[in-house]
Amino acid sequence: MKYLKKVGFSFIYILGIILILSLVATIFNYLNIISDKVMSILKILIPIIAFLVGGFVMGKKSNKSGYIEGLKLGGIASIFLIVLNFILFDNSFRIQYLLFYIILTISSILGSMIGINKKN
Repeated sequence: MKYLKKVGFSFIYILGIILILSLVATIFNYLNIISDKVMSILKILIPIIAFLVGGFVMGKKSNKSGYIEGLKLGGIASIFLIVLNFILFDNSFRIQYLLFYIILTISSILGSMIGINKKN
């Protein structure tokens, strides 16, 4: 039960950061403060930053093996996003999506490794 609480808390961090940063980026794009090219870069960077922070939180709450905890979190969140992507947007599978989810998982692993080292 404790493990599900840690994963859930980290997952809430990931979703919250994605929602908040996406909302801010969308508002800036609507007001023409940022261009479409910057927006397309932000669409890639926002989830990477969110997974890095979620992995960091998971690493701080973990006792050992930060990379395994980050791999678990990144895998669970990536599978959730893949299923959500297929259900809501009805996209076919492409190799670019797989590469993107692998990058997100690596970002979660890196964040968890940093988080376990910053633990007091």
